Amino acid sequence: MSAHSSKENTPLRSTQESFKMDTDSQPAPKRRKIGQSASAFSSSQQKPAEPSFAEVLQRLKEEAGETKDAEGGADAWARPTLQPINASKDAIVFQQIDVEDCADTAGGGTGIRMFGVTNKGNSVLAYVTDFYPYFYVACPRGFLPSDVTMLPMHLNNIGNGGVVRDVQMVEKKSLMHYMGDTAVPFLKITLIDQRSLPKIRDKS
Repeated sequence: MSAHSSKENTPLRSTQESFKMDTDSQPAPKRRKIGQSASAFSSSQQKPAEPSFAEVLQRLKEEAGETKDAEGGADAWARPTLQPINASKDAIVFQQIDVEDCADTAGGGTGIRMFGVTNKGNSVLAYVTDFYPYFYVACPRGFLPSDVTMLPMHLNNIGNGGVVRDVQMVEKKSLMHYMGDTAVPFLKITLIDQRSLPKIRDKS
């Protein structure tokens, strides 16, 4: 009985201990050396550097035999020589390209600068003094000519004050609603500067 009980009380060895693997003895996985092959691949794929736009333009100018190198191509597209003008009898006809408002330093009011070019290719800058911007609005129904005198005061009260220079009732043809050759009454509202025009126009 004692011998049998001693065998039963003997602890069994762990199976994990018997099958434990020595991980330190395992060889480390080899890494592929791709740095050298990648650099060789990239160098083989590189294309020759393309010339810049400035280099191509310079080469074209050299092939064309151009020697001048004016900035902006002024040597290639120069304006023609301006002929003498007699301001008392010669009219200057030009196509307007741009316009901007400016201050009339001489008269103390407003003015505009008009930029354009003549049929012969000459550049034109026309300085118009004593110019005041204006716009038209259709007369409301029931508006009488006697109401014109009170309208500038009303518009100046709702605006910043003093921006409306003059109001006139005129006969014009509407471009929005076709009425044949029939003229309808409009109000021509003149202001002292260009910046006040949108504010007064929206309140008219």
